[in-house]
Amino acid sequence: MNRGDTVQILLQYTVEGEAIQEGEFDEIEFSIGSKRFMLTDGDIVWDSEQEAYTIALSQEDTIALPGVQKYQVRFKKDGKVISSDIDTVEFGKSISEEIL
Repeated sequence: MNRGDTVQILLQYTVEGEAIQEGEFDEIEFSIGSKRFMLTDGDIVWDSEQEAYTIALSQEDTIALPGVQKYQVRFKKDGKVISSDIDTVEFGKSISEEIL
């Protein structure tokens, strides 16, 4: 994927060996670079076809995320928070940074 692409991120995680389910958590936070996406803000939504929570990154989002970026997801349920490992993703270059 390149800067300026629109990207759908699937949160296909497991907790204690079980795939996460719709409505299971009070809050989900996905952080990538300096951007933060929250379930309660409507940034993270359940996709019943994919059977996973999804996040849509816009062209503006990916243009603002050059090169290699760290990301992590955190889940909150009943006052307890657990997090994924920190991982990285690379956004390739784009000749144009104009929004289409």
